[in-house]
Amino acid sequence: MALHTACTPSPLGGAASASRSSSEAANSAASLSAVSPRGSDWRQGGALHAPSGSVQTFLAYEVSRECRMTSKAERTSSSTPFSSASSPTHAGSPKAGEHCCAAENCRGVERRDLSPSSLPTSRGEVSASRRELNGGEEESEVAANEEELAETLSKAKDIVARLAAARLGVEPDAKLLEAEAVEVGSTNRMVHVWSRRDPKKSCAVKFFGKHTGKYICRDKELRLLRLLGANDVGKEIFATFEEGGGGLIESWLAGSSLEPSDLHREAAKIASEMARMHAIDAKPQCLLVSPTSRDSRGEPAIGEALASPEATSDLWKHLFKFLKLCKEEQERARRGEDSEASSDGCEEPADSPKRTVFSRRILLFDLRTVEERLRELHALASEVQSPVVLCHGDLLSGNIIKTDEGEVRFIDFDYSGFMERGFDIANHFAEYSGVECDFSRCPSEEERDAFLRTYLRALRRQRERKAKAAAAETQASAQPAQEEDLEAEVAALRREINVFFPLSNILWGLWALIQAVHVKPREMNYWRFAFDRLAAAVVPPVPHLSF
Repeated sequence: MALHTACTPSPLGGAASASRSSSEAANSAASLSAVSPRGSDWRQGGALHAPSGSVQTFLAYEVSRECRMTSKAERTSSSTPFSSASSPTHAGSPKAGEHCCAAENCRGVERRDLSPSSLPTSRGEVSASRRELNGGEEESEVAANEEELAETLSKAKDIVARLAAARLGVEPDAKLLEAEAVEVGSTNRMVHVWSRRDPKKSCAVKFFGKHTGKYICRDKELRLLRLLGANDVGKEIFATFEEGGGGLIESWLAGSSLEPSDLHREAAKIASEMARMHAIDAKPQCLLVSPTSRDSRGEPAIGEALASPEATSDLWKHLFKFLKLCKEEQERARRGEDSEASSDGCEEPADSPKRTVFSRRILLFDLRTVEERLRELHALASEVQSPVVLCHGDLLSGNIIKTDEGEVRFIDFDYSGFMERGFDIANHFAEYSGVECDFSRCPSEEERDAFLRTYLRALRRQRERKAKAAAAETQASAQPAQEEDLEAEVAALRREINVFFPLSNILWGLWALIQAVHVKPREMNYWRFAFDRLAAAVVPPVPHLSF
C-alpha cells in the first residue's frame, strides 16, 4: 500500500529514488491527516498517536505513480507517446534525489488537493492515452473486444436454446432469440436473452469470469443461489453449463440497477431487503461442499467450510485468501517471473491467468502494513461478536435492482455466504463512495441511524412472522417477541458495524490488486481503486464509520 522508501532500483525497473526528507514526510502526513477529519486519532476510543511510518508514504505513491513507469512498459502497452508539453522527455523514473512530484514531472495530479477521493479514477475522467498507460485498451484491442462480444452473445443464445428453451416455453432455435450484454460488475459477464416472438419470455446468462475459481467456490455459490431462490430472495436457476469457463442460466429480473447517488433515496427499502436476507433460517453447514473440492493450487476455495458444523465466517476466508494471493503475486514480481513461469521453474497450466505489463506495480504496496491492520481488526471483531448470518457481501449499487414494480432486489451473489451481519451493513455504507472512492458520499450519522432503525424493525417483523408460523404448526400461542428498546439496539449495532468498515476497505483493496495484476482495465483503474481502499483502511476517512 505504501511505497518502499529505500533509494534502490525501482521495483518497476529503472533507477528511482523514493526517499524523502523529513519535512516532505511531515507534509505528506499532514495531507493524509486532512483526508481524515480526525487526523491521527484513527482509533475511536483509543489513545492519540501518529499513524505508522508507512502511512506517510501513501501520497508518494499517489503523486508519483505516473512518473515511475518504465520505458519498456510504456512502449509495450501504449502506441501513443507522452507529449513533451505534459510529461518529461524520459518517462521513466526521476533521477536519484529529484523530487518525484516536480510540476514538470507530474501528470494530472494537482498539489492543492491530493486526497485520494479528489483524483480522477473512473470512466470519462481519464484520457485515452492515460488509460493505455495504466494498462488499458489500444485501438486494436477495441476491435478484438467487439469481436469477443459478438461471440459471447451468439454463445449465450446457443446455450439458452439448448438448455433452457423448455423452461422459457420457446422453440430450441437460437435464430429465434435475441441477446444483449448487460453491464454489471467486474467479476462476471451477463447477457440478457429473450424470444423475438414474445420478449416477456426471457432469462439471464451468466458467464463466470476467467480464473475466478481461484477465489470463488462455484459449487458453494450454486447451493447458495438455490437456497436464496427457495426463500424468494434470489432468482430461479434454470440450468448450469461448463463451456466458456462455466456459468448458469437464471430468471430475468426486470428493472434497472441503482447508481451510487440512488442509495440514499432507496435506503429504507435496501435496509428491509437486507433484513429479509439476514433472517433466512439456515446454518453454515447447508453450504458445505465436498472435502475433495479444491482450487487450482490444491487448497480449499473461498466459501468452503471444512472444519466443523460450527463453521467460521466466510469473511475471514475471503480476507486471508485475498491477502495470500497478493503476497504470491508480490513474490513473483520480486523474482521477475513472467506469466508463463511458476515458482518451481515449471510451466504453469495453459489456463493460468496472464499478467499485465504493469503487474510489478504490486511491489509498491506495503502488504505488511495491510496484514498488521487486518489482524488488529480481526481481534477487535472477535470482541464485538456480530451475529453470523447469511449475507450478500457485495452490496454496491450495481448489485441492487429496482424492479419495474418499484421493489428493491439483490443480485450477483458471488461473494455471499455466512458472515458477520455488521460487515454486510458496513460494506454497503462503504459502497456509497462508488468506484471513485469518494467517502464524503457515505451516510451521515443521522442517515446511518435511520438505516439501522429500519433494518432492526424489519428484522423484528421477520422474527415475529416466523414465530407465529411456528406457533401455528404446534398449535401453541405465539408470544410477542420481547425485544430490547429499539434505540439501545441501534446503539449496539452502531458499535458492531464500526469495526467492519475498515475491513470492507481491506477486502476490496486486496481484490482490486488481484484484478490489477491480471486484468486490463476497461471501466476502472484497479491500481487506483486498490490504493484508495487500502489507504482508507489505515487512515479512516469517515469518523463515525470507523473503529
